[in-house]
Amino acid sequence: MTPETLLKFDLTVTLTFLLSVLAMVFAWWRTRDRNLDQRFEAVDQRFREGADRMTRHDARLNLMEAAMRELPTRSDLHQLQLGMSEMRGDMRALIAKLEGQSEIMTRVETIVSRHEEHLMERGK
Repeated sequence: MTPETLLKFDLTVTLTFLLSVLAMVFAWWRTRDRNLDQRFEAVDQRFREGADRMTRHDARLNLMEAAMRELPTRSDLHQLQLGMSEMRGDMRALIAKLEGQSEIMTRVETIVSRHEEHLMERGK
């Protein structure tokens, strides 16, 4: 083959072939772009759902942290325990005083009863 025969080609066949190849490349590119857009949209949707879920978790975590800050600490409970022990001692002392008061009241009632009896007997 001579170089002149290599350069000769049929323009209609070659042009048709080139247009077909260009149409295939264009179709592939457009479908590839659309497919990528769909994929990116799906990824964006998953990202939005994940971000919403993280926002809800963050809100719940903030609520739990606020609730935990309101709970009594270990030292608070210890102070409460000490206060209750002190109150128990005070209550025992109060009970002892009340028992003493009860004994005094019993004696006073006995004395008053004697006076009443004495006064009633004198009136007869």
